[in-house]
Amino acid sequence: MEADRYEHPKQARVLVITLAWGLLAVTVAGAAEEGRMKEVSAMLPTKPVGIGRPLSDRAAWETLAELESFEKIAADAERLTKEPIPDQSDDMYLDFSRTGNRTRWEKVAWKRRSRLRMFALAECLENKGRFIKPLEEIIEALCNERTWVMPAHDGRLANFQGKTIDIDLASSSLAWELATIDRLFGNKLCAKTRELLRENVRKRVLSVHGNGRG
Repeated sequence: MEADRYEHPKQARVLVITLAWGLLAVTVAGAAEEGRMKEVSAMLPTKPVGIGRPLSDRAAWETLAELESFEKIAADAERLTKEPIPDQSDDMYLDFSRTGNRTRWEKVAWKRRSRLRMFALAECLENKGRFIKPLEEIIEALCNERTWVMPAHDGRLANFQGKTIDIDLASSSLAWELATIDRLFGNKLCAKTRELLRENVRKRVLSVHGNGRG
């Protein structure tokens, strides 16, 4: 008999009871989770939505353009178009693994990513098309990076070497910004840029099943 495997039959009964309670707990938890999912689903809109109004909603953007806090955006973006995209070399990424210094890479990374926000916002406010090209250029540059994970979160360089894809705050934030720009601009971005953007968001964040990093 099954109980003969144990020193005392009582141990077998205890094990069976424990397993039964465990299975019951899993079943109850699963039912609760399913119920919660249905509850949350009922709160969601029938169509997907995102933050901000699309570029085509000129009334919304023109209202913002009239505010004092937005009046310098276009001028700042225009000055930025005259500056090259800051280079972010492999050697700069490896700086942290060699020296423990994270600020040198991060300073350049934030400059690159800030161009994304600046050009997108300026074009939405102005709607003249002059910031579309620099926006597409920085999108392409960001999509060409080896990894979106910060060097400080890639101590073993597994992401840098393409052995794995983790998700940290930097990569998930960038993916969210790119997805938001895709929604706001729609076909104002060329088809090649939209395809590149979506491919990278999928493979670097949405399709990743690894560990998240803060």
